[in-house]
Amino acid sequence: MEDYVLVTRRVFRETIDYLKENFKVVDNQKDTILSGEKLRKLMRDAVGVQSSTNDIIDGPLLDKCKKLKVVCNTAVGYDNIDVAACTKRGVMVTNTPGVLNETVADYAMALVLSATRKIPQGERYLRQKKWKKNSLTYPLSRDVSGGTFGFMGFGRIGQAIAKRALSFDGKVIYHCRNRIPPSQEKKYQAAFVSKTELLSSSDIVVLILPHTNETHHLIGADELNIMKRSATLVNMARGGIVDDAALIRALREGDIYAAGLDVYEDEPNLNPGFLELDNVVLSPHLGSATINTRQEMAMRAATNLVAALSNGDPPDLVNPECLKSS
Repeated sequence: MEDYVLVTRRVFRETIDYLKENFKVVDNQKDTILSGEKLRKLMRDAVGVQSSTNDIIDGPLLDKCKKLKVVCNTAVGYDNIDVAACTKRGVMVTNTPGVLNETVADYAMALVLSATRKIPQGERYLRQKKWKKNSLTYPLSRDVSGGTFGFMGFGRIGQAIAKRALSFDGKVIYHCRNRIPPSQEKKYQAAFVSKTELLSSSDIVVLILPHTNETHHLIGADELNIMKRSATLVNMARGGIVDDAALIRALREGDIYAAGLDVYEDEPNLNPGFLELDNVVLSPHLGSATINTRQEMAMRAATNLVAALSNGDPPDLVNPECLKSS
């Protein structure tokens, strides 16, 4: 059988055309989520895959894909891929960093504002025809301007959000595994603090860090209890970093003021407890979902795929050590 590359979800026509200039392409323009067996069948003879975050690529699957040389995730995150298993088998893994920083940062601030200023609640209040008069005391929300923004994770996207926070006269503090250089701290007027200090002193806590074994349920019942009762939690990173059940309890009991969420555990299977709450803004993983950004992401993944299979040197290689295993 002629070697081919697999595109697991619908992408833009120009991306498919670009790939077809270089390879035979098997694509899923119907945009169905491929079941485990269907994914195995389509990947079995593929030399490269342009994947989505819905595709779980692990050791048992890789063992069925003897021709596979590269997996190019159409996302900045890649927790759906067992990178260690790929490395062991000499399979390159790439992502799409950089192209979505500003778009995701915009959306993060939209969630900050929507959750803290109760914008969706106000719209529902109007749509339900409850707005009969203007009142000085109802409905009320909390200020964003002048608040303390605490960032769990402070990479490129976190710094882009911090830039926006500064425009709201916000104070910026952060906590992450590796402290950023002093010049970067100065640029964003950011102070490095402990996790406990960040949670206890922030008015807005923004999660923008990878989901790993170490960060799984990084925010659970204990952490939510440390936060201010007036605080808003915004998760723009990955589901699993937050214990969703614990967050639902905290929101229901008023342990924190509000939350704005773009990601969830076991998405798209949303914990139904969220739907019962009025103090959470729910978004279906749309942080990067603008036309320009998604087009750039798809083409960036395709560019990585072509480079990996043409010269073995994709620009966004996540696991360069895999080259020693191949």
